[in-house]
Amino acid sequence: AFSRWGLQAMIGGSLRHAARRLRAPALAVAGCAAGTSLYLRGADEEFRHVSESELPTTYDPEAFAAVWSAHPRCCLARLREIVARVAPLAAVVLRDSLRGGVPGESEAERDARYALRARELRGCLTDLGPTFIKAGQALSIRPDVLPPPAVYELQKLCDAVPSYPTAAALALIEAELGAPASSLFELDASSEPIAAASLGQVYRCRLREGGAE
Repeated sequence: AFSRWGLQAMIGGSLRHAARRLRAPALAVAGCAAGTSLYLRGADEEFRHVSESELPTTYDPEAFAAVWSAHPRCCLARLREIVARVAPLAAVVLRDSLRGGVPGESEAERDARYALRARELRGCLTDLGPTFIKAGQALSIRPDVLPPPAVYELQKLCDAVPSYPTAAALALIEAELGAPASSLFELDASSEPIAAASLGQVYRCRLREGGAE
């Protein structure tokens, strides 16, 4: 009995000592997280107010850097979004890789696992937007990098990307052409796209003038 209670006391003392040692780092991490959240408050609103006219229309890294260096909160918020979305999947893939797969799984089970991870990756890339979808498309033609089940799943990024709202497409058309889309095409908010890709989507409609499809 003495040995049992003595061991419990020793363990309890060790745990209390470890808790005291970890208290300061834990408080520092919590304070850093709280400070970051306060700093990033309003980042989405700031991003929405960045005018497209500020962005270069040709590939110019220095010009892009000049624009976004004036909006560090937007960059940090986007980085946090990317890490939060990618980290859980990366942890699972790393775990599978370190232990060499799942012990005792058959070839069919392994291929199913590859396909599942690729579906999760496809969803992740789709959520993160066009740049990441393009990266997935590049991987979808690299069977030398990914196993066939994963390549097959990622190929869906080439022709089966979820569409964005028609209202957003109509607003973009109006901004580009200087007139409401409904005045130029037989196209309105109830129209549905017939295809969607990483950087745009396709509608079938007719011109108001002449009726050409």
